Amino acid sequence: MRASLTSRLRPLLAALLLLTMAAACGGDDVASATSASPAAAGPTGAPSATEAAVVPADAFPVTITNRLGEVTIPARPERIVALGTNDVDTVLGLGLDLVGYAVNPFTGGLAPWLADQDPGDAVGLSLGAEIPYEAIAALEPDLILASPFAQIDEAYPLLSEIAPVVADTDGVLTDTWQARTRKVGEAVGMPEEADALVAAAEAAIVDVAVGHPGLAGRSYTMSWLREPGLIAVMAAQDVTSELFGQIGLELTPTVLDLAANTAGGAGTGAASIGMEELETLEADVVLIAFNTPDEQAAFEADPLVQALPAVADGRYLGITLPVVGGFRAPTVLAMPWLFEQIEPALAAAAA
Repeated sequence: MRASLTSRLRPLLAALLLLTMAAACGGDDVASATSASPAAAGPTGAPSATEAAVVPADAFPVTITNRLGEVTIPARPERIVALGTNDVDTVLGLGLDLVGYAVNPFTGGLAPWLADQDPGDAVGLSLGAEIPYEAIAALEPDLILASPFAQIDEAYPLLSEIAPVVADTDGVLTDTWQARTRKVGEAVGMPEEADALVAAAEAAIVDVAVGHPGLAGRSYTMSWLREPGLIAVMAAQDVTSELFGQIGLELTPTVLDLAANTAGGAGTGAASIGMEELETLEADVVLIAFNTPDEQAAFEADPLVQALPAVADGRYLGITLPVVGGFRAPTVLAMPWLFEQIEPALAAAAA
């Protein structure tokens, strides 16, 4: 069953990995919306799930500048649809509700780092090759959040006919997660609360760096076995490399020498190598993602893989698709979970 699901989702996974992927109520002065998970607590500085998110009415209208156009949000949004991976995190982190959200392609629901959240009555939207415009319109949104969203260049005109659209500023995988979070905060009238979310996530990253001082100046590579014998390598200085740089890691020079896609959109920053070029991946931390456990087992049994010093020294780690997808499109609530997943490799490299 799992292999069948992976094969059906593989085109969407490729787009995400190589994009690398509120019903409010109140009086005239404020709108209150509660998180859909009454048991979960929000991150430091953000409203907890049992607190009301207060949105000043005088925060609107708000004008947002997108790469694809300028959009005005006339009043506080009450029906939010989140199509971008970062947008779901930010809305839930701010204590707001969603009427629709893009399902995580690896889980079919929320991302694994949002396991304690409950989307409530929000409708999960599968964003494959076909964009479900009719399903989005049926939700009657008054705000559509879409950054980073791989198909935004194609979808922006039609989505804009449904509701105001907040998209990326500089490119699908160009805006930082901090900038995306703050942009959503501005769009929903909660800029200070969005700043608090960013501060909490940045503190989590600092904790990783402080806990592993030996990582300073060390190298890393991150890749994905797209199919047996073909490896997609993250080979450009981008949002992902900036995130790893915050804990002291740098892309190894051999990877930077590869010809990476710089055209923008899906595939940006990635290069492809074969097994005969596997030594290109050697670094202080080597992270490789796999579609299935069977593919991982076959790969790790290959003598070429076993010959890598990183494998022998415990600095190699096989990771899952949600992990590499999360690092390729970082989100404000994902930070602690992502770094926990690669802790064994970080500890080995820092020793």
